[in-house]
Amino acid sequence: MKTFKTIDEIKTERLAYRSNKTIYNLLSTLLGELDRRPNQNIPVTPDDIYKNIKKLYEASIECGNSDEETYLGEFIKKQLSEDEIRSIIKDVQLTDIGSIMKYLNINYAGQFDGRVASTVAREYIANR
Repeated sequence: MKTFKTIDEIKTERLAYRSNKTIYNLLSTLLGELDRRPNQNIPVTPDDIYKNIKKLYEASIECGNSDEETYLGEFIKKQLSEDEIRSIIKDVQLTDIGSIMKYLNINYAGQFDGRVASTVAREYIANR
């Protein structure tokens, strides 16, 4: 999975894609979105960048732009399956729902469906 940690990394990547107008313009849009954040006094975080990439990715799917979708898809975190969540919960052996959800949020943020994780966690606790 590719990531951008800073705006400078995005700018460097954009320059590398000067000859590909689709990706160049996409990265320009990403920079513009980050520049229009509500609180400009706070530095851009990798999480801010990821959220904007995810928004652009979802828009590219809706619009059917396969070039953008393919490029941005390299940055999107893979969603954990129910079985993967079950395995993680079993491995960490926490005993209450709050601890389990906190662990998942810290270690797998943006990679799981909260409802599925909650259901699996409740089943795990009930069957202990």
